[in-house]
Amino acid sequence: MNIKTRIAKFLITLTTFSVMTTVNAYQGSNCCDPCVNYNPCCPSSSKSFYVEADFIYWTVFEDGLRGLDLIDCANDCDCDGSGDNGRCNGDFDNDWNPGFKVGVGLANPCCDWDLFIQYTYYQATPHRHHDHGEFFDFFTGEIVELREAHDRWRLNFNNIDFLFSHEFCLNNCFTLRPQFGLKGAWIQNHLDNDRFPNEYPDNFGHRHRQRFWAVGPKVGFTAAASLFDCFNLYGNLGVSTVWGQYQSERHDGLLEEEVGITDNFCVRHCRYRVTPVLETSFGVRWDTDLCGDYGFYVNVAWEQQVWFDHNDFINFFVNSNHGNLTFQGVTVGAGFSF
Repeated sequence: MNIKTRIAKFLITLTTFSVMTTVNAYQGSNCCDPCVNYNPCCPSSSKSFYVEADFIYWTVFEDGLRGLDLIDCANDCDCDGSGDNGRCNGDFDNDWNPGFKVGVGLANPCCDWDLFIQYTYYQATPHRHHDHGEFFDFFTGEIVELREAHDRWRLNFNNIDFLFSHEFCLNNCFTLRPQFGLKGAWIQNHLDNDRFPNEYPDNFGHRHRQRFWAVGPKVGFTAAASLFDCFNLYGNLGVSTVWGQYQSERHDGLLEEEVGITDNFCVRHCRYRVTPVLETSFGVRWDTDLCGDYGFYVNVAWEQQVWFDHNDFINFFVNSNHGNLTFQGVTVGAGFSF
């Protein structure tokens, strides 16, 4: 069994587990008694308002960044055939970066409807470096040997979810909470390429810019799986289709040390299209009461988001280099209800 098959089976199992054991991640399962080891510390159903804050520690990947400029990979480049016609830039050094979520909700005291609004912010600056390689000079149409190359990718992610939900008790151990609402996002995506040839001290530079905003419907569900002493095993599944605008630019230039920039051009395009989004999460949450009038909870989870075909950078070598934008990582949060 190869590594891709193993990864695919793991993701299928993970998604199935998330769907089967998802729990309400926003408001506790207050309308049903815990199935085992009932403890009065669990919040009562009298809490109407709640606020929560999450610390996120994610990494990000974007398909389609390979093959924009370098061809005939250097020895230290991870060329696994995913580049177009041998073109391959290798993978970015995708470090883990912090971010945050903040949200506020309104719950009906009798466990009826629930309204929740949440804002997510995340920023990442992956990079990569090559000591050798070859580069296609767009101005001369020739292949140029490189002594080194630098790539810097900067991503700024902003997201808002506005959700209504209703909780159904399946039995004393499980609840199901369907959700529907709106998702909005604005994302800035920048990629800078600098190429340093061997034979002359010129610097080929490429500046890719992509600005994106979108809004659209979101549906999903959560469910509660009571464990013991106010502990819940939870997860989440959500699907969105957001419609928005992609503004993409590409600036190419040749910088000569003696005379400055000798060749420079810019190309832009703007398009509107629908982008599907898939979100999953699973984790553990603990609830307790504070003086009988307030509720408090903490949770830790693993999350993943996939924005399909989000890469809209301008690529002269292929007609379309759309690739998925994927976030994944750990979320640790706390909430307060009153």
